[in-house]
Amino acid sequence: MCDVMRQDVDNAGYDLAMECGNIIRHVQVKTSIENTTTAVQKAHRRLEKKPSACIVWIFYDEKTLSIRHYLLFANKFDPLNFERHKTAKHSKGNSLGEKKERPNIVTVNKGDFFKFTTIEGLVRELFG
Repeated sequence: MCDVMRQDVDNAGYDLAMECGNIIRHVQVKTSIENTTTAVQKAHRRLEKKPSACIVWIFYDEKTLSIRHYLLFANKFDPLNFERHKTAKHSKGNSLGEKKERPNIVTVNKGDFFKFTTIEGLVRELFG
């Protein structure tokens, strides 16, 4: 049995928490159109404080909205570690054109994710 808890505000770094058996996953959900050129996703450092936290990046077909595949960034059942990830910067500059760092946000490269073509494969990886 799986219980899903939804959070109203994304201020803790995750969008939802899922529990299956004795495993709890705090999940940050990202979405992109299938052939996007996006090479990174931003994540809140608070995810490091949650055991078994992860990022699920969903790719979908722009016309049909059907899911094409999933990417997963996780550290098996251990907490995430963002030590080797760069601190993100604001997308817009200030009045001087400077893009200041966002100290609580990191960028995670697409190459750091593992690909799954089915929801069953993703769920098996998430919960064993």
